[in-house]
Amino acid sequence: MLALSSKVVSVVLEIEEGVAEYYKAQRIGASNYYVCEIEKVIFVGTLIPSNDWPGSFIFLNELFALNANRETRAIVENPNLSLVELLPLMDRYGWAE
Repeated sequence: MLALSSKVVSVVLEIEEGVAEYYKAQRIGASNYYVCEIEKVIFVGTLIPSNDWPGSFIFLNELFALNANRETRAIVENPNLSLVELLPLMDRYGWAE
């Protein structure tokens, strides 16, 4: 799991009607973007509070996703990370459904 030293929030994904799965998301540096690892994929995007699951957030949009491996995790775990440092990884480790 990712180990950044920044704001940590709960992200909820509603898998089925009324059934939720919770994940940990962490803010990237001083930006409003968050990283969240879900099933070996690192999602980068913005969050909004969930109306259905109080105290948790949902993805408003996903900017991009990366395959989670040692290199991408090492870069994402940097507490001084900026979004600009993640952009070059898209070509090399970009994830597609």
